Amino acid sequence: MEPDNNAEWLCDQCENPVKETDPFCARCGAVFDNRLFCSYHHSNEAIGVCVICQQPFCNRCGGKVDEVFFCGPHSTYETREGMARLHWNRATTTLQFITSCLEQAGLHPFIFADVEVFVPYAEVTQSEAILKELGFAIP
Repeated sequence: MEPDNNAEWLCDQCENPVKETDPFCARCGAVFDNRLFCSYHHSNEAIGVCVICQQPFCNRCGGKVDEVFFCGPHSTYETREGMARLHWNRATTTLQFITSCLEQAGLHPFIFADVEVFVPYAEVTQSEAILKELGFAIP
């Protein structure tokens, strides 16, 4: 029987709605497909998919932080409510400029505490590329 590409069910780990054909949960990084292997150690089965770079990793290359899977480099990001901090700045005009540029690119930035710009995990890589192009330092 062929899988129903539109059938939805809930992730066992975070209860996020996922499709039957999804190899992993985009919200928490849980792996559903045992044919995913580590991006660095190709013979090691992946235990999670980084919610930021969307790459699979083994237990040597990634792990959970607050029940969400990150690769080593992305595990240091400050996170809140499914988003990662992209930029910190006390200048309101700078934050508004960054937010406007990201929104024009179809992204979904959010300003916390009037000094931090956060974006959803899946938008971090694209957002960082935009900021780098604008001349902002990327952590």
